[in-house]
Amino acid sequence: MSFEMIIVFGLLLLAAVLFVTERVSFDITALIILSVLLITGILTLREGFSGFSNQATITTGAMFIPSEGVRLTGALSDVSTYFSRLGKRHHYFAVFIMIMTLFIQVFWPF
Repeated sequence: MSFEMIIVFGLLLLAAVLFVTERVSFDITALIILSVLLITGILTLREGFSGFSNQATITTGAMFIPSEGVRLTGALSDVSTYFSRLGKRHHYFAVFIMIMTLFIQVFWPF
């Protein structure tokens, strides 16, 4: 095994531990891993930062803004309370939600 492979496997282990224990937030963990890969020369600058120009990365990052706004305003607290009460009264409600999600995923035209 080469030195670079040992570093990458070590970083994968470190990332897994940090993600599971949540001692460091996930974004800081990702930046730490990226920084180490760049500093050690395993990734070039072009390779290291190419993911930031990906449309999926930009879309995912942009979705954090409205989701945090919805969380901070408490807009979903009434909805979650309603579904929680409904789930306690009707035990098959979770199964119903799973089946509806399945049908939406399978038959949604997009």
